[in-house]
Amino acid sequence: MWSHAYRHSGSSLITILTSHRYVHPANNPNKYAHMRTLTLATAIFIAACANSWAGHSQDNGTCIDDTVHWQNMINKRTDAPLWNESKATQSEAMAANVQGDWEKCEELMAEALRMIKKTAGEYPTE
Repeated sequence: MWSHAYRHSGSSLITILTSHRYVHPANNPNKYAHMRTLTLATAIFIAACANSWAGHSQDNGTCIDDTVHWQNMINKRTDAPLWNESKATQSEAMAANVQGDWEKCEELMAEALRMIKKTAGEYPTE
């Protein structure tokens, strides 16, 4: 475990005890272990934050979830036959939300979303 290293100092010989446990960082296979841990922690944090604001939860009684979902979809679904009606229904829902009628807002936003969602590959027409 311990060995002797000798160093000449002038005319005398000095003995220095050294340990073989020290591994130079360039030869250490775990020299990036802290970086792997930090990268993993960062990835978990980003995934948790991104998942919590995706806007696809439903029926939580606030109308915000459906509003975020609608906002994410409306400009991607401009080819929907009821696209203009969906925008009008969303405006009604926002008016209900401002008045504090969250149930009506949820109901109207569900209808606005239905108008721009494809069901079995087809848009609704009424």
